[in-house]
Amino acid sequence: MKNEGTSPTIAAPWRRLCLFLVAATLALAGALDPHFPFGLADYDWAFHLLAFSVLTIIGAWIGWPLSVVVLIVGGASALIEVAQGLVPTRTVSTRDIFLNVAGIAIGMAIVLSMRALWRQRRQRRE
Repeated sequence: MKNEGTSPTIAAPWRRLCLFLVAATLALAGALDPHFPFGLADYDWAFHLLAFSVLTIIGAWIGWPLSVVVLIVGGASALIEVAQGLVPTRTVSTRDIFLNVAGIAIGMAIVLSMRALWRQRRQRRE
């Protein structure tokens, strides 16, 4: 049965948004859990970098402009820190904010590098 009443141009952005939200939930779950298993709390910085670089890459991969991705992922970072400030057992950390921003920058660098590489490969074929 076809999607009655839903055009492909409307359905695609919703699928993209859902994919991004699922990826965001999975990536941030590790970054938000204060009880890392197996003594991994010492590598908290790596989880912040990885989570926010992956979110940036996924946001760009699903077709959002990088400026929108940076606003959404950066806004999520800020909201997470604000929410942590409201929880009695958690604190706001400027270190975490810096690591999140660094993760976004790493993700942007990867996206821009891959786009340049693909552009070069496409030009060589033509």
